[in-house]
Amino acid sequence: MSRFLLSILCVAALVAGSLSLCAWIVASAPPPAQIAVSDLGPVPVEWVQARRRVVPRSVSVQGTLRPARTATLAPEVGGLLVEVSDQWRSGAWVDAGTLLWRVNADELTLEVARAVALLEQAAAALQQARLAVTQSRGAEVSAREHRDALAREEGRVDRLVGEGHLRASDLDAAVARRSLADQGVHEAEARVENSSVTVRSAEALRSEREQILELARTRLFKTAARAPFGGRLEGHAPAVGGFVAPGVPLAQLLDVQTLRLLVHVPAEQTVGLRLDMAASVRFPSQPDGSRRARVRSIGAQADPLTRSIPVELELEPTAAASQVKSGGGLAAGLYAEAVIELDPLESTFAFHRESFTFIDGLPHLFVLAQDEQGRDVVLARPVKLAQLGTALSEALWALSGGVEEGERIAVSSLSLLTHGTCVQVRDVAAGDLTR
Repeated sequence: MSRFLLSILCVAALVAGSLSLCAWIVASAPPPAQIAVSDLGPVPVEWVQARRRVVPRSVSVQGTLRPARTATLAPEVGGLLVEVSDQWRSGAWVDAGTLLWRVNADELTLEVARAVALLEQAAAALQQARLAVTQSRGAEVSAREHRDALAREEGRVDRLVGEGHLRASDLDAAVARRSLADQGVHEAEARVENSSVTVRSAEALRSEREQILELARTRLFKTAARAPFGGRLEGHAPAVGGFVAPGVPLAQLLDVQTLRLLVHVPAEQTVGLRLDMAASVRFPSQPDGSRRARVRSIGAQADPLTRSIPVELELEPTAAASQVKSGGGLAAGLYAEAVIELDPLESTFAFHRESFTFIDGLPHLFVLAQDEQGRDVVLARPVKLAQLGTALSEALWALSGGVEEGERIAVSSLSLLTHGTCVQVRDVAAGDLTR
């Protein structure tokens, strides 16, 4: 047999012997002792007493700062730029009413002048029409008086003819004169009506030309664009001599004196959330500073995808206006974390979250009791949690039922406890129920 095969057989025999020795050692070892928790004797536990109290509540949210007001600046009148503010730099502060740019207004100035002249013509025509109405009404009154006088004359002639003092031809002449007077009255009434129509037309023309003048003046006024409020400009300034088109944005104006934090609160956490509630805001980028804020708006509709409601918090200003204008203070767009302080829960049982254990997915508390032999034991009692979506102070969980006033609740060694476990109860409570 070759020396190589002999080496292989020796190694195999050595491995087989080692495995047999290990199997014998394992088989001959005594079985491990099975010790239950109950065999160790009573489990020492600490406890707290169930007492009703006022428990503060809060909601933790995150969001992004944004300015209270934002305006997109775009020309309302297009044309050639003849002036641009020398304060215009991206990020620079401008006060309300600051001239930002001006468009060439020569054509609009002429348009205003033409509109003024046309309005003056319309006003003169209206004045003449009203004078014509006055004259035609005077003529109508005279015609009626003349017709009435002839009607009385006709009646007198008719009476005299009946008495035989005048001839029938005299009556015919009186009737003819009265008929001509009636025709004159009708003509005077028609002239009054025509002049009234002329007045209404002249009034409509004057109103139309007043609107044209107002539109021209408005367009002329809009050639100069001014800041609607104080804020920071976002965008580069256009060059003088360039053309701008109406409606094309040139910059944005951000009101950073008042900042707001937009957050989305899960719908189940908005119970008890109201306007003007206080909040504390901190910024991870500025760990040394925090700000106070107030709830300024609560959305009326939840997002169907995230099941959250938009809420806006307004930060209380701390920096002076001069500091904000010079570039100090917070910047819009920062990520922030906020804690909204809700109304506290009144007369509520609350325990530290480590006091709870979950059995079959349901929360339980271990309540101290005594068995038939008078030994101290713990009973696993199911409880109902309240305000599941709202954080309580010091990481407490509130109950809506399951315990009674004065009962003792085990708060230590919970991993060693089961329903009915004997315990060794300390004579002194573990402390306040918020532990």
